[in-house]
Amino acid sequence: MIKLETLFTSLTVIIYSYGGYTFYNNQPSKFRHFSIYILFSFVSYFFTLYMIPKVKEMTLKRGIKGKDINKKGTKEGEVDIPEALGIVPATIFSVFCMIGIAFLR
Repeated sequence: MIKLETLFTSLTVIIYSYGGYTFYNNQPSKFRHFSIYILFSFVSYFFTLYMIPKVKEMTLKRGIKGKDINKKGTKEGEVDIPEALGIVPATIFSVFCMIGIAFLR
């Protein structure tokens, strides 16, 4: 079954692609760059979805975890929360930006 977020992402890419096509209709080189960045965005989104659970397991194994102090005293407050998961999308964003700059110049 398709997740709602995947469907929403696909529809967003289609809408932005159509918008880029109508905006860059008379400028094929700019439309090509726009299309490649849309493709990079789509790939990086799914790569991020793939990598977050893997990094989550690694950080929990290494003991890089914390507790939700706003839920202290409840059952949810005792659950370990992996820290530093923002490094995954930041790294993927940086890599795909460098790839885009390198290949579109």
